[in-house]
Amino acid sequence: LTVKIFLKEANEQLVSDALETTLNEMGICSVETVILSFKPVSDEDVYLNSLKKLWKVLESLVGKGLVYTLGVCDLNINHLQTLYEWAEIKPIINQMNLANCCVIPPEMSQYAQNKEIQLLTHSDPVEILSDEALQELLVSKFAVQWVSRYSVLIKCRGIIKSKGFAVKAKNSKK
Repeated sequence: LTVKIFLKEANEQLVSDALETTLNEMGICSVETVILSFKPVSDEDVYLNSLKKLWKVLESLVGKGLVYTLGVCDLNINHLQTLYEWAEIKPIINQMNLANCCVIPPEMSQYAQNKEIQLLTHSDPVEILSDEALQELLVSKFAVQWVSRYSVLIKCRGIIKSKGFAVKAKNSKK
């Protein structure tokens, strides 16, 4: 069972909230893998510091037995190396968007192979659920805080048994 958490802001509480809500909705107590999707910001230092804070929360969830392995989404080679060298619990997956990457850069491929990181592809949009799309569904003004997508695979067969989404939005009326 894999859960991919799409965060719209670098808020550590939202990581725990997304996973715990997804676990409750599915009626389970743990997942095999959590993949973090967090949109980069232009300031590299701010992005890496935010990523590290979010990763610490993920590591604590592993410590609590809620998650067994961790992955990331759309990290470039520099971000992946920085996270990997810094992290106590190493990422074992880096999902790469097919829209941005037709050919995996050789340095990324070599690094991932050396560190036993799976390079997987995805075709998810950068923003899985925009505030505007949510507005079309709801009457009040809401802002998306996070979206998690889960998929349950039949082990060793690669068959999707079930999949779904959980969403948290806050009322943005002032």
